[in-house]
Amino acid sequence: MAKPVIGAMAAALGALRAGADLEVVGLLPGDDRYLVISSDTHAGPPSAAYRIDPRHREAFEEDLESAVMLRSTILSSASEEQEKFRVEWEQETGDGGTLASYDPAARNAELDREGVAGEVIFPDADVLGKGASAPFSAGLQSSGELDGELVMAGARAHNRWLAELCSDSPERRCGVAVIPILYDVAAAVAEMSRAAASGLRAMMIPTLWGRRPAYHGPVYEEVWAAGRGRPGSSTATRGFGSSSPRTGRGGCPT
Repeated sequence: MAKPVIGAMAAALGALRAGADLEVVGLLPGDDRYLVISSDTHAGPPSAAYRIDPRHREAFEEDLESAVMLRSTILSSASEEQEKFRVEWEQETGDGGTLASYDPAARNAELDREGVAGEVIFPDADVLGKGASAPFSAGLQSSGELDGELVMAGARAHNRWLAELCSDSPERRCGVAVIPILYDVAAAVAEMSRAAASGLRAMMIPTLWGRRPAYHGPVYEEVWAAGRGRPGSSTATRGFGSSSPRTGRGGCPT
């Protein structure tokens, strides 16, 4: 990739990490081509590849078994249109994009093919039910109705993996850490610090707080204060939690 492109790309990702608008599309200096940065990509390895803290390993194995059964049920009940999409997608991509969801070289090849210079990476790349989601529903499904200790263990595992992915071609990747702030605020702030130190410069909080205190409550002041003290962005993205997204009670607009 030409040096001017890398320079412009690095500047744009630097702006992202400093809290700029996530949708960044700019003209290259002295050129009529656009620099395109995708503000919403997803990544994740096969579920079994996550490194889980040993004391949560048994629960993780049980969670994997449940996930396999659920995916099997979903795939077996797919509509004709959904099955048609799956077949066509695998024909187009070869493996449904599975390898590119976690392999740095394959991912860069896909970005190059699509003309995307850099990306902001959210969790969960399980498009075809093959398993590439953060452990213990710590990604897009995170909500206030889950086991807080397990969700934090899943978040740590995903954030560790994501930092490793982003360390390959860091000028192209802005990783979004998953931070489950609903259960243990002190632990969440500690994970924010650890994730930032590992190179992640944005964070995602659960969309649904359920019966937990709403985000405008004072219990989260330590989280917001920690966020103000470091560069980056915070986001709550639309997911598939245990209840429908709502404004006001139980959920936030996305």
